[in-house]
Amino acid sequence: MSTASVVITSEPPGEMLSVAGGRNESIQIVRGFVECQGAVPKEQTFIVASGISLSAEKYQGVLGSLASENPDLIIGLIVSESSGSVSVLSLRQDHNAFPIAAAVVAFKASWGWDESQPIVVRVDDDEFELYATFEGSEALGADSP
Repeated sequence: MSTASVVITSEPPGEMLSVAGGRNESIQIVRGFVECQGAVPKEQTFIVASGISLSAEKYQGVLGSLASENPDLIIGLIVSESSGSVSVLSLRQDHNAFPIAAAVVAFKASWGWDESQPIVVRVDDDEFELYATFEGSEALGADSP
C-alpha cells in the first residue's frame, strides 16, 4: 500500500491565470506539499493546475511554462475529469507518478467536492485507484483502503 500526506497551501479558489490565445482560456493553480510514505519519506512541493478549459494543443505549452517557472516542483495538469475519475499530464523526471496522483486526489476530493471512493487518476500512462481520507487540514491519499 502506498500512502501520501497532502497539504494544500493555497487559499480557495487558488490562483487563476489566463492562457495566451484567441479564446478565453485560463487555468486554476493550487499549490501544496505531498509527502509519500516509504523507506525514505520525501516531501515535495507541487502545483496542480486545472486546465480543463484549455484546448488540447495548449497542454504541453502550459506544462512547459509552469515547469520553467517552477523547476523544483512536481507539476500536474488536469486535462479531463468526471465524478470519480481524472486524467493528468505531467513533466515528471523521476518516473514516479504517485505523488502527483495523490496531490490531484486531495485537490479533487477537497476543492472539487468529489466524494467518490476510489477516485481513478491517470497520470500520463500510469493509473491509480486512490482513496481520499482526511485528518484535520491534511488529506491522505492511498492506493488501497
